[in-house]
Amino acid sequence: MPLVVSEEQLNLLQRQLERERIARRQAENIAEQGILRLYERQQLDRLLRTSAEASALAETPVDALRTVMDALGSYLQWPLGHAFLVADLSAGKRLAHAHITWGTATAELADFDRRLSAVKLRMGEGLLGRVWKTGRTIWASDCARSHPEDPVRGSGLETVFAFPVFVQDEVVAVLAFLHRAALAPDETVIDATTQIGQLLGRVFERQRSRAAQVATHELLEDKVAERTAELEEMTLKLAESARLKDEFLAAMSHELRTPLTAILGFSEVMLANTHGTLNEKQTKAMSFIDEGGRHLLELINDLLDLSKINAGREVLTATWVEVAELCGATGQLVRPLAVERKLKLEVIIDENLPRVWGDERRLRQVLLNLLGNAIKFTEPGGHVKLVVNPSAAQDAIHLTVTDTGIGIPQDFLPRLFAPFSQVDGRLARRFGGTGLGLALAHKLVLLHKGEIKVTSEVGQGSAFTVVLPVKGPGGFPSAPAARPG
Repeated sequence: MPLVVSEEQLNLLQRQLERERIARRQAENIAEQGILRLYERQQLDRLLRTSAEASALAETPVDALRTVMDALGSYLQWPLGHAFLVADLSAGKRLAHAHITWGTATAELADFDRRLSAVKLRMGEGLLGRVWKTGRTIWASDCARSHPEDPVRGSGLETVFAFPVFVQDEVVAVLAFLHRAALAPDETVIDATTQIGQLLGRVFERQRSRAAQVATHELLEDKVAERTAELEEMTLKLAESARLKDEFLAAMSHELRTPLTAILGFSEVMLANTHGTLNEKQTKAMSFIDEGGRHLLELINDLLDLSKINAGREVLTATWVEVAELCGATGQLVRPLAVERKLKLEVIIDENLPRVWGDERRLRQVLLNLLGNAIKFTEPGGHVKLVVNPSAAQDAIHLTVTDTGIGIPQDFLPRLFAPFSQVDGRLARRFGGTGLGLALAHKLVLLHKGEIKVTSEVGQGSAFTVVLPVKGPGGFPSAPAARPG
């Protein structure tokens, strides 16, 4: 039996099929829109990622701008894009073209493209100047008619989209894209370019930081060079001053020594009663004159020696020196002083000492100074010792003078060998001396290519060790001398 469908049922079936077709079309549209949005999201993510990489890796702002312009132009697909930089020109600050563009101008837009590349806008001038002034993004549609004063006028382009690049609160660049059609603002694009502007700003900030570092480094180099030149000039002046001082002291010492030698000669003659016998008072007075004169002569000789060494005029009269004989004889010279001050003097000399090449008179002077100081600054009942032995390597001789005297404060040791240095002025009044002996001894040891080491403790005593290298002729400047047979 055939199926009979009424007209009403047929109409109902057709309406149901139409609804299903519409629903299917809507579902397809929704799917297409979702795919499109996903694609746009992926493109936007790629744009932001490219901008972030440019911000992190670009060497210069221009490199970063070029990379971002290409990425943003590819994303927007607008025909033209231009980048502008805020520059210091002779006429003042201007927004000038950075010679970075996107797209290729058609023949009809070529003239406009050239004009736009040549503009130098003041702050607030035109759409781009307003972006610079306000620091705000501009999306202007139908701008050929609504902004007749702008360079875009007459170009046939309707939409201008421009956004700023910031360093802190300062606009340093403006990026602009142009389109023929009058397009509505795209908030997604505006939000994305806000982030891009911040990313690009980091490159500018990094460049400024580098420029500031370079400027600071150059300034420091200039300051160092200037200060070095000043110090060199000061050093030369001080050296010249020291030379003149040494020459003056040497000349004065010589001039003083000549009449003083005559005075000492006369005092010796008088004390010898050559011109008649002196009474007790006269003898005592002449003894004071003789003693004071000899002390003064000693001081003058030290000054003269020190001046000659400082002026580089001291030449050692070197020969082979028997150190054991030298030290034994020097010990005998100072023994009366030790006995007078009620001190125990001990001289210990190693039997197997090598000879050294040196100036015997100057080495004796060093030992006399060290032993004399030890005796002078040690209280009665104390102990002074001279120990002479070779080094473990047999390449040097150590002459060590120790005492149980007043000692030297640790903070004074670094300036111990400076001329006229004394630990305490009261000690000079109590013990005598001018502070030249150690300075002269130190200089003489250095002339022998040796060194003096010091250890001391206040109230316990001091130890001075002279280290003399065992060198043959030619070890240091000296006057010619033959080796004894």
